[in-house]
Amino acid sequence: MANDLLNFVHLRVALSFRRLILLLLKLLLVHRFLLHFYKYLGHLLFLLILLILPLFNLSSGLLSPGCHLRASSWTDRLLLG
Repeated sequence: MANDLLNFVHLRVALSFRRLILLLLKLLLVHRFLLHFYKYLGHLLFLLILLILPLFNLSSGLLSPGCHLRASSWTDRLLLG
């Protein structure tokens, strides 16, 4: 009788330990997937921003293609050379 109870408790502990290990493995795999996913998503967003920025043809500003800095005052001329 005591042996049956001991076997039952041992089986329950082994099953819960197995479940815990499987859960930790799943969390590790999900964590690695999310790290890689967000890293590549960040790279894609950066490239997308670099591709979209030249489309904004601002009449004056640093984002317009072929823009030249204009020294509008004596302080700008002093700082920009």
